[in-house]
Amino acid sequence: MIKLNGKLKSISSAAIVLFSSALAGQAASVTFGPTSWVNEQNAAQQTEWNVTIDDSTAAAGFDYRFSIDYVGGTNIGSLLGFGAGTILDLTGATFSLVSSNVTTSLGTPCIGSDITSCGGLNWNGGGGSSPGGFEFILPTNTPGTSTGLLTNLVFDLGVTNSQLLTEDLFTSVGLRLQEYGPAPDGAGGSLKAWNLTGTYDDGCPDGQVFDPITGCSSVTTPVPLPAGLPLLLSALGTCALLRMRTRKSA
Repeated sequence: MIKLNGKLKSISSAAIVLFSSALAGQAASVTFGPTSWVNEQNAAQQTEWNVTIDDSTAAAGFDYRFSIDYVGGTNIGSLLGFGAGTILDLTGATFSLVSSNVTTSLGTPCIGSDITSCGGLNWNGGGGSSPGGFEFILPTNTPGTSTGLLTNLVFDLGVTNSQLLTEDLFTSVGLRLQEYGPAPDGAGGSLKAWNLTGTYDDGCPDGQVFDPITGCSSVTTPVPLPAGLPLLLSALGTCALLRMRTRKSA
């Protein structure tokens, strides 16, 4: 075991605080939508939703926050379930409801590889094509339309082996809608939708880039040396070496 003296401990603690502070002010995100949604019937998109995944809650014990919102379109529906494709190891993953626009609760999630169904909730069938499955499917428990359509849901995902939120950490998302139909009230239809096009934001201000050690920092461009300076320095060095040799010979 390596023991640190008091001074080194202080330096080590300061480095940890600096690392934590650098990451605390930076929240990366990936947003799917409001366009690029496809459905199992290959029909034109008629409803617009945003799904934003960010890591703003990492310091609170969770790793990723999901915000699902209906934002427009000629049709609307009530969120019956949600799916996501990811390269994360979801063994022991936890899901926690944060908020919703109507009374609801989270159902028992299904976790696997390229899954398309979870109990009675599925993204297969329908007589059309399927872009693929997910690594987790999360049902919601919404008691019909008497309480209104579930069009906003926020939940947190915690995992044992978390990773930095990068543009390829989550590869797809899916919505399963019921009471689907013309806005603003919907109707009796259903929709199975996928989105494979996410937009990544590293969370840094314009002109800065994110580094996993230092956080957000300004981009510095090296000042180029004049074209002839390297040759001049080389020549001066050669002259100095020759003078030293001449003195030794004398």
